[in-house]
Parts: sequence; structure tokens; C-alpha cells
Amino acid sequence: MARPTQHDSERTRARIVDAAVLSFSAEGFSAMTTRRLAEAAEVNVATLSYHFGSKEGVYRACVDAVYTRLTDRAVDLLPTLMEATPEVMMRAIYRLAREEQAGVRLLLREVLDHGRLTATTEEAHFLPGIEQYAGMLDHLPAALRPDSPTHARLAVVSVGFLVSRFATMDEDSLQHALGVPDRADVEDAVVRALTRTALSLVRSP
Repeated sequence: MARPTQHDSERTRARIVDAAVLSFSAEGFSAMTTRRLAEAAEVNVATLSYHFGSKEGVYRACVDAVYTRLTDRAVDLLPTLMEATPEVMMRAIYRLAREEQAGVRLLLREVLDHGRLTATTEEAHFLPGIEQYAGMLDHLPAALRPDSPTHARLAVVSVGFLVSRFATMDEDSLQHALGVPDRADVEDAVVRALTRTALSLVRSP
């Protein structure tokens, strides 16, 4: 029997992480077991333990993977967003969050289930992400720019939580909550609301 190659090992790790992101985002950390995670990834418990050591190890790998993917995709968007209108910028960010819905929900659960982000997650992902998005605000017209780094961070964190909450709701709930008659208009309504809120938070008082 041929021995597993490094490529096979990386694919196995990726498959476990992909399946675990869906499982953790749907049910939370406490509800999952290593056996259920292994079943979801179609591997045995020994394979999961070999790659990650424990359920906590799988979870931390999932959080890292989600942050990395969101950051990479945001970086890809930056060149086109720098010259975009606030509404176009917000639509792109909202669509990204919707497309990465399971990952975004996992990050929300990270705070809900654990009470806070771990120091490692804050230092490696959360704080650099805030800096990245706060830096985007420097490209806004002068009248719209925050008047201090703290103001910029507050705006980014506040809008980030709002985008995450909207992005993780199903469309039926969004349509009913917003009172939008036509489902096709839900995204437009959300983006307009997020844009207005973001601009009110960003503008200096």
C-alpha cells in the first residue's frame, strides 16, 4: 500500500477543516464531538487526532482558516474598492460576508460561545483586520473621514458586527424583518441601510 503523500495529508486537513467549519457554525463548539467531526469529514477519529490533536485543535484551525480566507478575499477586493462609492464598497463587503456565511457565523459563535476572542486570535487576525479596514477609510473624501484612529476603529467594529449579523440571517427572515415586499429587493435594502449606518458612524461629529 502506498504511503500518504504530503499533498494527501494537506487535502485531508483541508477536508476536515471545511467540514468542521460547517459543523461548528451550525451547532457551536460545545455540541460537537471529535466523533461527529470525523464523521462529517468522512475520516476516522484517529486521523482527526493525528492532524489536530483534539476538538479544540480542530476548532482553532477552523477559526484561523476562516480569518485567513476572509482576509485574502478582502485583499483581492481592495484595489477595486478604493475608488468605489460607499454603497458599492458596502455591497461588495456584504456579498463577501454572505458568500462566506458559515465562516462568518463561526466567528460570531467564537464570541458567543467563549465570551471573547482568544489572545492568539485577536493578535493574529482580529486586530490586523480592524487596521486593514480602518485604513480603507483614509481613501474616503475628507469630509467623511474619522477624526481619530479610535473613531475609525469604532466605526469598523460596529459596521463589522452589523454586516455579520445581516449576512448570517436567512433571506426569509431578512425580508420579513425589513418589510420588503419583493425578495429580489432584500439585498438593496440591506446595503442601503448598512451604508447609511456606516456613513453616520464614520463622519466626525
